[in-house]
Amino acid sequence: THRGVSNEHLPVYLDEYVFRHNRRGTPMAAFQTLLGLGSTKDPTTYARITRRAA
Repeated sequence: THRGVSNEHLPVYLDEYVFRHNRRGTPMAAFQTLLGLGSTKDPTTYARITRRAA
């Protein structure tokens, strides 16, 4: 059961929410963006998500 979001992961969840919210009116554009990102970017690792900003 999901119980909350830690401060450590909050920025990543907020980025995802903002991305989805901004694309809500154009679902095909969101799909094309994700398709493009998925084909050109390396997967994001857990270590990168949880890395602290310098």
